[in-house]
Amino acid sequence: MKFKEKGYAIEGKFDITVIDKYGNIKQHITNHNRVVDGGLELIASLIAGEDNDPQYISRPTYCGIGADNKSVESTDTALGNELYRKAFDTVVRTNNNVEFTTTFLPAEPDLQRCRVQEVALFNANVDGVMFNRCVFSQINKYVDDMLIIKYTLTLNASDSPYDEEWEDETPTP
Repeated sequence: MKFKEKGYAIEGKFDITVIDKYGNIKQHITNHNRVVDGGLELIASLIAGEDNDPQYISRPTYCGIGADNKSVESTDTALGNELYRKAFDTVVRTNNNVEFTTTFLPAEPDLQRCRVQEVALFNANVDGVMFNRCVFSQINKYVDDMLIIKYTLTLNASDSPYDEEWEDETPTP
């Protein structure tokens, strides 16, 4: 019997939309992110389960926005200049996709002009484990605007770097 090994890919993208007080879309961007080391540990912890992992890491529950466009590193543990963090409005799983939505209402944060250049998901309202991080060209959220952030996480099978066929060498009677 021959087998072909498969790997797995974790893909994530943010859809970020700024809406003015009249309901008009002022800015919209879509950008891919990097799942950082803490996020990979979080996934492993969730698979192991709370009962089997003495250092269990809970799932992401918050979205944070910041104002730093420093490039993303796998070792990042926080936003470069966090401005505000808010709990998700919804989390919806459909097959191998999970969509997290967070709406930052007018006056969240309470700044006349909020310059947003980074976004990430966290498992706590303060500190906690950062799951991922994304940087992008500046978007402006004024005090009367809403900012809607949708993050879609997709888990896919992919070709493994060890993608080779191998044969079962179990002796047969």
